[in-house]
Amino acid sequence: MHTSEKATAEIQSQIELDASKPWVVAHTRARHEKKLAQFLDRDGLSHFLPLAQNVSNAGGRRRCYEVPLFPGYVFVSCEQRQLGELYSSNCIAGLISLVMTRQSLSRS
Repeated sequence: MHTSEKATAEIQSQIELDASKPWVVAHTRARHEKKLAQFLDRDGLSHFLPLAQNVSNAGGRRRCYEVPLFPGYVFVSCEQRQLGELYSSNCIAGLISLVMTRQSLSRS
């Protein structure tokens, strides 16, 4: 299995598509992606924040850390009435709604 296939399999295992709830893309304030993900975990809202591993060698020390794959964006599955909860996190700059369901994904 190639590296890209492993990454795809890992991402698919992390996502549980809930076709009953629409997905929105939350545009976050600068560097608030992980903070929003923690807020959504506490509130029990389904979300997806893909992370990539970064390695830096500063001062002769090797440091590994995770950064958002799509900086400034978190994918959230929620009902219309739950959108207010997202804004109460104080991490949101805006929302982008997606009109995509499991059926439309399987047709592609």
